[in-house]
Amino acid sequence: EYSLRSKQDTRSWHTVKQILQTHQVVTIVLPDANGTKVHHIRVATEPDAEQKAIYEKLGINPKPTGRKVLTIKKEHL
Repeated sequence: EYSLRSKQDTRSWHTVKQILQTHQVVTIVLPDANGTKVHHIRVATEPDAEQKAIYEKLGINPKPTGRKVLTIKKEHL
């Protein structure tokens, strides 16, 4: 709250948490075409304008994970 107030944002921490709670990191799990490998793709959803503004004021990267891809052979699962 203090950091936001110093940037002229007067919202309460409760309000900030409510706004940011819909920004998520999701994992998509897909088998390949022949069924021998499983691909795990992890990516952050696109933040809306209000979420981006909060992240900018706090100096936080809105896409903290970037895009991560992990491929595992099915027999190792």
